[in-house]
Formats: sequence, C-alpha cells, structure tokens
Amino acid sequence: MLCSYSWLKSQRYSVANALMYCSYTAGVAALSRFYFYQLYFTANNLCDG
Repeated sequence: MLCSYSWLKSQRYSVANALMYCSYTAGVAALSRFYFYQLYFTANNLCDG
C-alpha cells in the first residue's frame, strides 16, 4: 500500500512538473515572439522612414 501511494505521489509530482514546464515554455515563447515582432516592426518603420 505504501509503495503504490508513493508511486501516486511521484506521478502527481511529475504531472505538476510537466504542467509547470509547459506553461513556462509557452510563456517564454509568447514573450520572445512578442519581442521579435516589436523589433521587426520597429526595424521596418526605421527602414521606411
């Protein structure tokens, strides 16, 4: 019983870890995309001007 309980606990921990990692990766990707677009449009405006 103790073994299965610790296994469940580790499973729950790994799932929470994966969720945190996924949300962190999505946030970093969104931020980098946002900054990339800002740089891109700023460079385009400078070149047009």
